[in-house]
Amino acid sequence: GRPTLPSVHPQHTMPSKKAVVVRTQDSSDEEFDRRQNKYKFPWESEERYNDTRFHAAERLQPSKTGKGTWERKGYKDDAEKFRKDVRALIDKDHRDKYAPPAADVGHIFAANNGGAHTLNNVYMQESTFNRKIKDSHDELNAALVGYERTRKAMDDSRKHGNLNDGKWKDWTSSAVVELGREEWKSVGVLCKKGGEIDKRCRAYQRGEISVDKHGNTHGLAAKAQEITTRSTRSKSKAASSNVDCLGESFGRLGI
Repeated sequence: GRPTLPSVHPQHTMPSKKAVVVRTQDSSDEEFDRRQNKYKFPWESEERYNDTRFHAAERLQPSKTGKGTWERKGYKDDAEKFRKDVRALIDKDHRDKYAPPAADVGHIFAANNGGAHTLNNVYMQESTFNRKIKDSHDELNAALVGYERTRKAMDDSRKHGNLNDGKWKDWTSSAVVELGREEWKSVGVLCKKGGEIDKRCRAYQRGEISVDKHGNTHGLAAKAQEITTRSTRSKSKAASSNVDCLGESFGRLGI
């Protein structure tokens, strides 16, 4: 017959406390991610979906017919007017969270690299970080907004900007995001597929970066500088290696 099963103590039939902790942690992570995205894209707030600002946000996007408000207002060639009108989308009760020097209207693909002045190509970016990278690290922005948003930013910038003539003309949007994620990872910052900071990463655990109660991320400027320094050293080392190899070649030739 079947072997007799050992008796089970009643407490073993209760749900494990570990499972409860995991669910709580998941909920916490979701709130952490939501807070970051809500700060970066305040015009997408669900509770304002039918608000007049939602329709104002639509006017900051080029129309399919080419005769919409975006075209009439001349946003294509007027970055300052565009940024001002993007800020106007933020609820007045929350504007203090974004007031300088807290955040800038930052482009995902910089205008100097062919990025378009469209709502799909901007996010509310911590100002120190924005002013540190300027137009030198679009890939870091891409990693911070994720794959889907970067795809939209690239599409807009190809159609309504000059991205096809810039440094990213031969790149896919996913490749730009992956480059940015790798660069962030090299300095201990992990970005999720949607662009959110992963709180398990080394930089967050060590307090080198932080996310405040509003969702704004701090400390990224210093990390971006680390990336730039690493890149400069790598290029310098490669150049030095090439010179050494050239010298050896000349030596063999008796030059």
